This record gives sequence, C-alpha cells and structure tokens, in this order.
Amino acid sequence: MANFSTIVELYRASSKPSFDGRSFSAAVELTDNVHKLIASLIEAKGRFGSFEDLELDGEHVEEDDILSLTEGSISYTFITPKNNGAERFYREEKEFIGINSIKKGTMPNNYYIASIDYCSQDDKKPDFILKIEKTCSIIKSLAEIAHFHDTKSELNNYRLVFVRNSDAKSTSIALETSFSEKMLECDHIDDGVLKNIITNDSSTMPHYAEKIGIFRNTLVEFISEKDYTFEMLIQKWPDFIHLFENNLSTYMSGFSFHKARKEVATAEAEFAEKISKITNELTNKVLSLPVSLLASLGIFKLTNSYEILVILSGIILTSIFVFLILFNQEKQFFRICHAKDIAFKPFNTESIRYPEDLKVDIKNALDELNNNQRTCHRTIRFLKFLSWVPTFVAIGIFLYKIF
Repeated sequence: MANFSTIVELYRASSKPSFDGRSFSAAVELTDNVHKLIASLIEAKGRFGSFEDLELDGEHVEEDDILSLTEGSISYTFITPKNNGAERFYREEKEFIGINSIKKGTMPNNYYIASIDYCSQDDKKPDFILKIEKTCSIIKSLAEIAHFHDTKSELNNYRLVFVRNSDAKSTSIALETSFSEKMLECDHIDDGVLKNIITNDSSTMPHYAEKIGIFRNTLVEFISEKDYTFEMLIQKWPDFIHLFENNLSTYMSGFSFHKARKEVATAEAEFAEKISKITNELTNKVLSLPVSLLASLGIFKLTNSYEILVILSGIILTSIFVFLILFNQEKQFFRICHAKDIAFKPFNTESIRYPEDLKVDIKNALDELNNNQRTCHRTIRFLKFLSWVPTFVAIGIFLYKIF
C-alpha cells in the first residue's frame, strides 16, 4: 500500500533526479523494488501523485501495462502531490521554511526536502531540521504563555501580545512569529528552559506562577529595550535565556533570603520558648527547698534521737529527689541546646551569601539565645547546689547536738 514514503523511496531509487518543485523525471532499470514502488503508486489512483510519459525501453506504455511488466529500462515523469497542504516535496530549505504552518510552530508530518535529501520519516535529522523543530517548540510555548493573541491578524502566523506591569506603568509588546534563514544561523537554539516551564503546572512546579511572570517580564524587557523582532529574538535567544535565568536567580535568591529570615525568626522564638519553659519548670520543682531548710533548722528544738533521725532522713531524701529532678532538667536543657546548634548550622554555613541585614539578624538571634542558654545553665547549676543545702545544714545541726 502506497504512502508518502513510497514517493521518497522511488525518488531515491531513481538516483535522486532534479526536482523542479512540481515533478521529477528519471530513467531506471525496472528492478523488483522499483516495480513494486511504481505499482503501489499507480494503484493509489493519484492520491500520492501521478505518472506522466511512462516509457519502457523507449516505447510508451500505459500505467495498467506496467503492472504486468517485470524487466526493462523504464523512464517516467512523476507529478508530486499538492493537495495535502504542507505535506509534500520541497525543492530546498528556503521553500520549506516559507510555509505557514511552521510560523505557528507546527511541523508537517510528512515532507521531503530534495536539496538535503531528508524525509520526515528518516531516523537521523540534520541540524537544519533540529533547529526548525526547536524554533517551532519555542513558538508553541510562547503562544501558550502569551497574555493574549491578536486574532485579527493571525491568518498565516501568530501575533503574540505580552504585557509587563511595574510601578503602576504597563509596557506591552507584540511578536509576529516568522521564519527566515537568518534565524537558523544561531548555533544554540535551546527550547529546554521554556519547555520545562510549559510542561509543568502549579501543582508540580514550585513558584510556577512566578516563573511564568518573570519570563513574560523578561521578554518584554528584552524586546522593548532594542525593539527586536521575532527573527532577532531567535537570533539573540541565548542572550535572552541568560537574562531570564539571571532575573529568575535574583527572584529565587530574594525568596530564599526571605524564607531564611522567616526560619531564623521561627527558630529563635521556638528555642527561646523552650528555654523559658525549662526555667519555669525549675521554679515549680525547687519550692520544696525552703520547706526542707526550715525542717533542718527545726532539728534544734528536737530532743528525741529517733525524731531527729526521721527528720534528717526525710531532708536527705528530699535533697536527693530534687537533685535528680534538676539533673534530668539539665539533660533536657542540653538536648535543647544541641537541637538549637543543629537548627542554626545551615544558616551559619550559608551566611557568606546572605545580605548584611540577614547576617545581622542571624547573629543577634544566636547572641540572644546563647545569653538565655548561659543564664538557664547557671540557674540549674546553682539550684543543684541549693538542693543539698538543707541536707548540709541538717547534718551539721545533728552533729552539733550529738557532740
């Protein structure tokens, strides 16, 4: 069954004769392959072109007769199909880039360019085709993210309108998509950055809306600054992508700094609250110390040895109990301090790239937390000492009364 590739196979099997934009003529031995190709095109009844001036060994033959022939030298003129729009034979690259479909970013499915012997079904694509495909990808992506299309003028190409709003002032540009040989002179037409934005959405790409906005604003800035046309934009595409990536990097850095500042503030408040909570808990847990101290002083008034031993034992147990509580609080305090150090370590490591005001904020936060940390630790150590004061006093009085 014939298809577009059948015409290309016949053309190549005929040693790629001259193509005038309408037809090609050739004289070739009627091999099995050539016979099969010609027969399938004849059976297609003109859907994929038609033959003229069929001759076998110098004598005119009808198409139906060809089907029964198996050998000889055949000459023919083949009229390539013209009723499939952009899906046809092209004499050269310039003719191909002049079609309207690629001005809207759409490549034909089936085509052949005689000057470079390339068919759309071939596995290996020349640089010329790769550049066209990438440019078409850029056109489609730009059409997708444009603020709107000027539909009144979009017969053969796109007229894409982009608007930039800043400081209550708006600037707009209109890009008319086109194709020219100069556009393909650029060695680095990279559609990857734009395609990466377009193929994602707000649910999968962080800062999706911001990236789209930055791309639009950068495009308006780049075009309006030197009044570039679409052709000049493609020629300067690497410069434009570089500008966009710089603008995006600036935004992401600002966002990163804002996020870092917020995280520092959150961490500072969190650890300050935890240290304050430990201090408050210490207050509640050492209320028994004054009572123990009074009990130890009360031993002076006791004369019964049994009563003195009972009171002394109670005071010692209370001191041990309070000391263990304080010891446990100290361990919890150390865990909080360690967590604080881990939380602030990334900020200290990356502080070299932070702006000065953020560096100052981080330093102030750490200084305040370190001050609270030292105060809390000193308080715990002091209270651990105080927990044994009633015991020392009670033992001293006990020894005094005995001796």
